Amino acid sequence: MAKNYNLTIIEGHLTKDPVVNRGSVRFTLGCNRGSKSDGSDAGADFISCVAFATCAEYLTVHINAGYLKKGTHIIVIGTIQTGSYEKDGTKIYTTDVCVNRYNLILDAPISKENGDQQTRSEERRVGKECKTNRNTYH
Repeated sequence: MAKNYNLTIIEGHLTKDPVVNRGSVRFTLGCNRGSKSDGSDAGADFISCVAFATCAEYLTVHINAGYLKKGTHIIVIGTIQTGSYEKDGTKIYTTDVCVNRYNLILDAPISKENGDQQTRSEERRVGKECKTNRNTYH
């Protein structure tokens, strides 16, 4: 029998500050789709992400240290999970990326020869691989 894989890698920027709630962290990533053949912008996607257990603990440390906030450039690796719930008699369906690992992409300051500081967008990665056995969250 063939094996099926559920693996997602997403790079984007946080659209707002993450929300920490009872052992979980939720955030949304804005990801550009690239350019159309005529050079115009193809738009963006907004991906809901959630982390549990150890990964949520590491993310909370980065939130409290001020590294993880609106606009932060981040790469997440995880699995796509779907769920549903009832609200006012209507069934609402959800799709989230359950984060297993992440890397923050931080701007690294560089010094010019005259001592002035400037910023470059070189990747300086800060991240953790988070082990979790949590499969459902709704």
